Amino acid sequence: IRIGHATSLISLGNIMHDGALKQGAILPSNTGGSAFDFTGFPVNTSVIYVVMDEQDWSGQAWTVIQLGTVNGLKTSGYDSAVAYPGSGNSYYANNAADNNGIKYVYVASTEHAVIAEIWRANHSGTRWVGKTLSHTQEDNSSYSCHSLCDVQLDGAEPLDRIRIINTAGTPKTSSGKGNMTVYFM
Repeated sequence: IRIGHATSLISLGNIMHDGALKQGAILPSNTGGSAFDFTGFPVNTSVIYVVMDEQDWSGQAWTVIQLGTVNGLKTSGYDSAVAYPGSGNSYYANNAADNNGIKYVYVASTEHAVIAEIWRANHSGTRWVGKTLSHTQEDNSSYSCHSLCDVQLDGAEPLDRIRIINTAGTPKTSSGKGNMTVYFM
């Protein structure tokens, strides 16, 4: 597994896949950048969990998880439904044109906790289903996001990478806290 943001990657060496849940990486997310990449998942990976704590991206736009192969990241074609109770507990349907990843938070300028599950949906590893749950961790704000999504990767290559990115390209705030932990099996 390699981790990092667009300007630097950290290699964690070879990790054998034996069906047990592995902790692939822990990345302090206050290191700047607008995207964080996790690469090198074994070809037989069947599930990926991303756990985030105290995440606070700048600005208001969707922050998503994009899936990819050795040929690059899939940046469109995610069919999803999003329950996003914002102020006043209103729910919003996902816009069909806004299909750029597995959504996990919109009002991201407050600290959030996130659990994202990404499951293999076919034998070849080219079709995946993602599920997220996030909620604001601050007492004075209450935003949640529940998302379910499926995506077909391009080509025959299996998933080997994910990217966590803010769709507005806004940089990560440097609050001095927050982690992203990736598990896989």
